[in-house]
Amino acid sequence: MVLTFHSQSQEQTVTMTTTFDATPFTAVPTGISVLPTGTYILPVNVPSASQRSCLVNSQQSNAWSCSIPPPPAPLQIVVTAIPGNNGLNNNQAVLTYGNNTLLSFAYGAQAPVISYPQVMKLVLDSEEPEKGPAWWFQLPYNKMVILRENDPATINSKREIVEERGWGAGDFMRKGVAQPGERPWFCYWNGTLLETFIYVNQTNAAGSQQASSSAAAALTATSTASGSTQASTGTYSSSVPTSNVQSQGSSYSGQSQIPYFPPSYPRVVKLEERRIPRGPQRISPYCVQQVVQPDGSTLPFLNSTGQPVTIHLNETQPTSYSRRDFFLQSIYERDAGDKCGCTWEWT
Repeated sequence: MVLTFHSQSQEQTVTMTTTFDATPFTAVPTGISVLPTGTYILPVNVPSASQRSCLVNSQQSNAWSCSIPPPPAPLQIVVTAIPGNNGLNNNQAVLTYGNNTLLSFAYGAQAPVISYPQVMKLVLDSEEPEKGPAWWFQLPYNKMVILRENDPATINSKREIVEERGWGAGDFMRKGVAQPGERPWFCYWNGTLLETFIYVNQTNAAGSQQASSSAAAALTATSTASGSTQASTGTYSSSVPTSNVQSQGSSYSGQSQIPYFPPSYPRVVKLEERRIPRGPQRISPYCVQQVVQPDGSTLPFLNSTGQPVTIHLNETQPTSYSRRDFFLQSIYERDAGDKCGCTWEWT
């Protein structure tokens, strides 16, 4: 199937034509569960699949990463129903950090943040059909990876800064947050395709725990209401701190000043990123060196001519796009030479 879509932001308009291995339903299947709506956390850090072989110079491969360092606040998914739509596309979602303002930059890949609601379609994931119906959306977004100042190799000439500069070998992903005065590299991969699947009939570990907690609470309430004198011998925990429960959008003002986080999303979720053919409006990946300011913000580090120090990455141009190809390459560890991608699964 071929799909053409547009994505518009304050920076640019991107047009892409790509294929995907997901089959839309033509009618709502029987036995489908209700999609949980509301605000939930979506902890995604360690990828379940990673491939970074889309750069001509393999020493630059650390500019692409799938390892997301744990931020001060977890990524959130907000799922809402769309009134009046049919049962095949009546839900939408955003990926956000909510009201938790991030004033720091952790080294590594940054989680995908999609602030505009994305309409989801009911599809069958042809790579994992056994998981049943999934609510799905896809869009291009600007992926970012933050590297330490000493990750790149030593600069030998001004020409290398702009065109040919290499990167140091080894794994760049180390723990830490960029401190004032440091000069990290912000690497941008504009037009990266993001796909999100929510397998509506698949309850994950968090959902099972929440269900067990609710069942235990209901049992306790029933026993109390019936006047039973039998002592409760079991305990349960909830992912929502009962002392901090509040309405959405309110600010926490408890004595401990611990920010309130919603419960974890109770369904199995999969996020996938891919580099795909970009067409005539291609924007090659690049890295810009920044200087961290005392307040945690950043400004571009300028060279002797007053221009931001920039590295343009030489990316191979994929001739086709297939999730099946990516998974086969990951499983058999073949060197595709033209693929960069990430997969995270919340199970």
